[in-house]
Amino acid sequence: MNKNVYVVIASHGEYAAGIVSALKLLVDANVEVVSLCAYCGDINNTADVIDNLSAHARVSLQDNREFVVFADIFGGSVANSALMLMASYPHMHVVAGVTLAMMVEFFLSDGENLPIRSRIYSALEASREASVYLNGSEQLTKKNNSVSDCIEKDFF
Repeated sequence: MNKNVYVVIASHGEYAAGIVSALKLLVDANVEVVSLCAYCGDINNTADVIDNLSAHARVSLQDNREFVVFADIFGGSVANSALMLMASYPHMHVVAGVTLAMMVEFFLSDGENLPIRSRIYSALEASREASVYLNGSEQLTKKNNSVSDCIEKDFF
């Protein structure tokens, strides 16, 4: 995995930890990503979120690494806390609306030596494409297509 990027997934509650757990299963058990679970455990308020993100930003700066925060919801206190820090850390990128599909794409694009912004935009597009209302999906409603034809075999 790319050592030039420091990634934190930040969320309200344990959502971030769940995404990290799934990433380790789907992408690589050694994937370098930190979960920040706000309003539970040791992070109990917005000041704690800011302090925690600042500590990660300082580490990434010392290591000369891009710092990317993937937050759970646009306009939420976690994403807003990250936005406040961007003025102090020009190497920081903030993305709101994190999904597992987004993170899988972000980490799988690691070996392509793309600029960080390109990897982020690619991850955003993958997340949009992964959101599908299956009842309304054309693949499922065509007469000659059965549901089993549309579902990939389990790869585990």
